[in-house]
Amino acid sequence: MEDDRKKLKILYIITKSNFGGAQRYVYDLATHLPKEQYESVIALGGRGTLKEKLETKGIRTLTLPGLERDMNIAKEVQAFLNIFRIIKEVKPDIVHLNSSKAGGLGALAARLCNLYTFLLHVFHAPSGSPQAFPDPLAAGHHEGDRVIRLSEDLSFQVPVSGVFRDL
Repeated sequence: MEDDRKKLKILYIITKSNFGGAQRYVYDLATHLPKEQYESVIALGGRGTLKEKLETKGIRTLTLPGLERDMNIAKEVQAFLNIFRIIKEVKPDIVHLNSSKAGGLGALAARLCNLYTFLLHVFHAPSGSPQAFPDPLAAGHHEGDRVIRLSEDLSFQVPVSGVFRDL
């Protein structure tokens, strides 16, 4: 008997496509989830090593024009519109957000798409960085979102009552 259950579709959004810590983390998740149960789609800024490695493994990637680390209001608007379009097209069950920029833009776009997605934002900043999570980032999140803290050291930076809650 064939299993008729739908695969859970995860859209990962990450700002850069080099192969650093956060990118390696996304790569490991996307390539190690059971393909019978999950479909991974990665939206990323640039065309770097992460994109190449994922495509070699048969993972669908989507380049996000305008999604760059440096601030530029025109590119931020472009990136937001591209994220919004991709979320509408992909129709994910889960939107997994990495980095402050992808996190803020992605959370807001998912909300405006009116998808009942489970948003994850993984904070990778080292402990002791009080400016790592500015207040405007909270605007994209709502009561149904979950935040993953990689260590208890981040608890002073990432509030878990009100806007944010632990997973």
